Parts: sequence; C-alpha cells; structure tokens
Amino acid sequence: MTTQSPVHPSHAAAIKDPICGMAVDPKTAVHAEYLGTTSYFCSAACKKTFIDQHVGKAKPTTSDTKTSGTKSKGKDCC
Repeated sequence: MTTQSPVHPSHAAAIKDPICGMAVDPKTAVHAEYLGTTSYFCSAACKKTFIDQHVGKAKPTTSDTKTSGTKSKGKDCC
C-alpha cells in the first residue's frame, strides 16, 4: 500500500505555467482565457508567448500589468 506525501499548504494551489513550466500561484499570476479555460503565467512575456502561439485568440485580462515578482535570468520570463 502506498501513501501520498502531504502537500505543503503554500504549494497546494500552485499550478504550472504552460509555457515555461514554472509553478505559479493563480491568486497572483498573470492570466488569460482561451477556449473557456483560464491559463496562468509567471510573467507577461510567457502570457504573450502563449497568445502568440494560439494566434492571438486568447482574451486579454486586467492582469496584464501583474508580474510574479521574479527577476529575469537573461530570458523574457522566469
């Protein structure tokens, strides 16, 4: 019988940025809607990449100016 490790409360709500795979908090992350699904991003750059990849069909949200507070490491995102 296997048991699951308990999830730390600070990581329970974290989800992955679909572009870079970074864990993001949906409460504070930049986000966009596409085909009825909300996607969350670590940065505006990852959101832009997502929108560009989906032919600009994502609906921009009011969170365009929010960032996760992470500094860029030579890339446009995390």
